[in-house]
Amino acid sequence: MTNPDEEITGTLALFTEEDEARRTGSNSTMEQAFTEVDAAIAGLIKEANRYLSALKSLQTENSAGNVVGIAKAAEQAGRLRDELQHPAQVKIVEAPEAVAWLASDAWRREIGDALRAHGLAVIEDSSGALLCPPVALVAHPNKTAIMVGRSLVRTIRPDPLALKIKPLRDRDAGAKTPEFLDKLHEATLQIAGATDRRATFRRIYAQFCIAPGWKKDNSELEFGQQIYALRESGIQTTKDGTRYQIQEPSGKVKRSDIFIVYGADGREHEFYAIRFF
Repeated sequence: MTNPDEEITGTLALFTEEDEARRTGSNSTMEQAFTEVDAAIAGLIKEANRYLSALKSLQTENSAGNVVGIAKAAEQAGRLRDELQHPAQVKIVEAPEAVAWLASDAWRREIGDALRAHGLAVIEDSSGALLCPPVALVAHPNKTAIMVGRSLVRTIRPDPLALKIKPLRDRDAGAKTPEFLDKLHEATLQIAGATDRRATFRRIYAQFCIAPGWKKDNSELEFGQQIYALRESGIQTTKDGTRYQIQEPSGKVKRSDIFIVYGADGREHEFYAIRFF
């Protein structure tokens, strides 16, 4: 068995200095890092399977009582055992490397490329989020995770994450839309009363923020994305049958009162108020 403290020269499960320089270089990607670990692990498995096969041969010869066969099988098993690399010698993707990646802009570039490769629309928002309408992806380096809509996802490898995004996106966009509409209705009645039944989204957002901790879990970006998801949902009434109309800004309107989000078409969509009738 190779001593983990000794200099490693194997090629199946190890990275050379050249490999490490390439991996940590400016042109390296997180996907490349995981791919290199895949290759290293595959090498370990190949070696382990050869050793396991030799042990089975030894077991067969021993069961048959073939002394000559036992000796040969034992010699082969011993040699393969000594050639086995220790799993600890694999240069895995570690937390500090992942945290640094999530803290940089590289995560948006790489995951964005992976999402586009799977046919999904992607926009890099000025807030630092990655939009896959109507869901926002936000990196959380301190948690070594990415928030996809309202789901905290620890699978940060670009391609596997991209494969998870569509079902997560569709679930997140649709699951709470009726509930969101009812809350908008309740807030509008509190703000404008039963006669007018119209309120700006800015006023509603401020109303929601009164609840302790609500703003922390619901950024303006996420609120805007929920409005977009509601408009695209096809839902026409609240649970009690009240109809509604989402209004875009017109006339003299403060820019700060407008919620701007990107749609699946890649265009900006502006939302100003909602009216119930």
